[in-house]
Amino acid sequence: MEERQIQFFSKPGCHLCEEVDAVLARLAGEFRLRIERRNIMEDIADYEAFKNDVPVLFLDGRRLEREELQPDALLSRIKG
Repeated sequence: MEERQIQFFSKPGCHLCEEVDAVLARLAGEFRLRIERRNIMEDIADYEAFKNDVPVLFLDGRRLEREELQPDALLSRIKG
């Protein structure tokens, strides 16, 4: 399987972000994932873009919808 690219935008104290991060960590052991984690509090452009939306996940350049961040849905998206 080819390597999948993930950009993960989150912020400290976001419980949904922590849940998604835990799922990504588990899936990274099963699949070839390159995960770029970005704290929106460290970059004003990221903050302005995603302040009300975290967690935000891009898979191979495509932004996933909120319902696609659930563990089973995320697994399905990564499997392709």
